[in-house]
Amino acid sequence: MLGIVSIALSALGLILGCVPAIMFLGWILLFAGFVTGIVGLFQKFKEKVTPIIGIALSVLGSIIAGIVFFFVVAGAVADATSSSYEEVESTPYASESSYSSPSVAATEEPTVPEGVLAFGKTAEYNDGLKVTISEPADFTPSDTSASIGDDSVQNHRKFTITIENGTKEAYDPTSVYLSGNSGGKEMSKVFDSEQNISSGPEGKILPGDKVSYDAVFGVADPENITLEVSPDYDRESVIFTNKK
Repeated sequence: MLGIVSIALSALGLILGCVPAIMFLGWILLFAGFVTGIVGLFQKFKEKVTPIIGIALSVLGSIIAGIVFFFVVAGAVADATSSSYEEVESTPYASESSYSSPSVAATEEPTVPEGVLAFGKTAEYNDGLKVTISEPADFTPSDTSASIGDDSVQNHRKFTITIENGTKEAYDPTSVYLSGNSGGKEMSKVFDSEQNISSGPEGKILPGDKVSYDAVFGVADPENITLEVSPDYDRESVIFTNKK
């Protein structure tokens, strides 16, 4: 009698153990079938075949249910990993606190190498910050001006830098850094307080506002100027040039 009960419990446990939602019930029944089969096996004056079948069926069912459980867990982990990856892929990359690359806002055909802008064009970052550098203009320093770099250069050019804050947070322009070269030489930075040529604006630029200021450099070759502007540590620098 106990042998038949063991077989029934083990068979039902095998079936339920393969159903993910109620798998735990199958494990319970398989264990009960195993215990019942052991008890039936040691009963005196009782046949031993059905208890042995019940025990064997419970062991086999446990193995099969274990394999099913493994694949269920592996599938769940794979689905969770795939969902996390898709979420990362669908999240916008650029923000003011993330590394952001500029794109050219102008629609005209470029006359400079790819990734380099002509003076007068606008670079727009993914988060809405825009940087424009005007074409170089002649400039004559006053007697009280000072320069950092080669002060023997006779040619000086003025650039107007315009920063438009299209982001959602205030932007600090004090982090802007300008550097460049001309005719194979590094350009010298000129400061001229009499003509309002300083290091740049101090106050923050609120969202939707823009600020323009002038910067002057001594250049070796006015027809070959490359000026690089770095808005801050979170954004890639932009290169402007008049080299054809």
